[in-house]
Amino acid sequence: MDAIDRFEKLVAEGADAQARKAFSESIEVQKTGAFRFEIKDQENTPTGRTETLFVAPELEATPGAKGVLFRNFAALDNKWRNTVYFDAFVNKGGTKVITQGDSWFAFPLVEPVDVAEWLAKQMPVFAMGCPGDDVTDMASGQKMADLVAALKETNAEIVALSGGGNELIGDDFPTVLRTPDHALSAVDFIEPEQLSEKIAKVIDGFEEIIQRLISVDPKVQICAHSYDYPVPRQQKATFLGPVLSDLEIPDKYWIGICAHIIDQFDDALVHLAKRYAKNFFRVDLRGIAGDRSANWADEIHLNSATAALAANEFIVQFKKRLGSALKLHDP
Repeated sequence: MDAIDRFEKLVAEGADAQARKAFSESIEVQKTGAFRFEIKDQENTPTGRTETLFVAPELEATPGAKGVLFRNFAALDNKWRNTVYFDAFVNKGGTKVITQGDSWFAFPLVEPVDVAEWLAKQMPVFAMGCPGDDVTDMASGQKMADLVAALKETNAEIVALSGGGNELIGDDFPTVLRTPDHALSAVDFIEPEQLSEKIAKVIDGFEEIIQRLISVDPKVQICAHSYDYPVPRQQKATFLGPVLSDLEIPDKYWIGICAHIIDQFDDALVHLAKRYAKNFFRVDLRGIAGDRSANWADEIHLNSATAALAANEFIVQFKKRLGSALKLHDP
């Protein structure tokens, strides 16, 4: 029985926490590129070699067979989430939420527990996310059609979106950076036009989603979040540190570079919320991890405890938006 079979068996028995633990212990993650990983089943084979379950992009959507495999894995995770959280709660009342987005909402099966899963412990959450997705993915084609269909089917009061991080600090992170001859601040290492173009593309995608969902339900509430400030690392670095090191950018500027990118993105979300004040609001997650790198699972993903804090911030903003109409379950 491979890792996925074991996981599904435990989920079917209602032991989702044990399923996550068992799956984590049964797989091996091997880095194969700047933002690419292979997930392998550690169960011994007659040849003594592990079998590859799928190839997983941590950032940026992946086309072709690899992308299909990874999306199937995310679909499995969404399937059990919707059984455990959405289906179990929907008949008990509670404000229904659809979550769509990247790995901050969809970190399938293994640690850390992501923001959307913590949210699902307090209210019915219909999960649709997939790690690596960008906002263009969500705003077009089948994913947009699926989101519209989900809203019609579930009658969810809120659609929560997680997107923009892959575009800004994903595989194309180097394209928003530059190495000037003389720098006085972290901002001097950022290509302003490239950053503005990337943020504009993300906002255009969010706007397309907002307009489509409003056409289905004029009362639906839609939100997106800013990210916390990433913490590039010198040691045990996978995402940001190697990029900044390769460009020979002094490490004293690293945090400031990432903070400026996130701040510019948050400003764009604020302006978007003003344009669609009736239906769209932004959840500000900057600073949710404090100033400790220990509150992160890696350079760009919150650890489980910090993700729980982020989920609570969503609840705070939901209450501000819906007031007494918001119905929660005990966490």
